Amino acid sequence: MKIKPYYILIKWNKSHPQNKFKPSHEIWRDCDDSYAYGSPLYEVLDYFDSFASARKQKYIEKRAEKIN
Repeated sequence: MKIKPYYILIKWNKSHPQNKFKPSHEIWRDCDDSYAYGSPLYEVLDYFDSFASARKQKYIEKRAEKIN
């Protein structure tokens, strides 16, 4: 049985020195739906069933960030 992956859109906490050179948003691929994501280094924005929908939301988030 093949496990269907899902995609997680995260936003890095730029005030942390470890994230200084990371992009503002990133998409992670995962197959373990029982894992709970959370860290002071990043914020989970949303979970997606397809990479395309995650990438579309990433674009929307980055555009909103530039406007504000």
